Amino acid sequence: MIVVKTFPSPQDKFEQIFEEDVVPSRRIDGAGGQHFVNKKIKYVWDEATRCFQKLRNVDDGMMQAEFYRARDTGLGMLDVGDSMQEFGENLIKISVPPVMFLVFHEALNPFYLFQAYTVILWSIQFYWKFAVIIAVTSVVSVTASVWETRKVWDNSLHRTHIEI
Repeated sequence: MIVVKTFPSPQDKFEQIFEEDVVPSRRIDGAGGQHFVNKKIKYVWDEATRCFQKLRNVDDGMMQAEFYRARDTGLGMLDVGDSMQEFGENLIKISVPPVMFLVFHEALNPFYLFQAYTVILWSIQFYWKFAVIIAVTSVVSVTASVWETRKVWDNSLHRTHIEI
């Protein structure tokens, strides 16, 4: 296994050194290559310069007119395969969290923890009416919040689902 150390840039005020694993990859045309990902940026091995270069788009360095001419003709199958290999699939994955996760996440809000403390305290002091009202109000509020959050997640999931 090859490990690459990326050293801090002059703009990096934290002066952190990152160690990344280099992943061997095989392109469609049979040429081998290596890459690693650092801070969500993919770096690929360039044989010409014999160092890792930031992965660039197909249109990098193109004039606008060239880009629109290339758009009309499209990429060849070899270029498409290479792009798929280098960049990965062009999709956004949205996972909807389970309802129980949302309930626990919402219930651990400091406000609801204080409400639980208040319900326990008032129950110990036999203020049952106040304790029950606070408990019911909190349960309704958590339920409404989880319902709304789940609805937003489902809505965003359905909006990003596009078939070609």
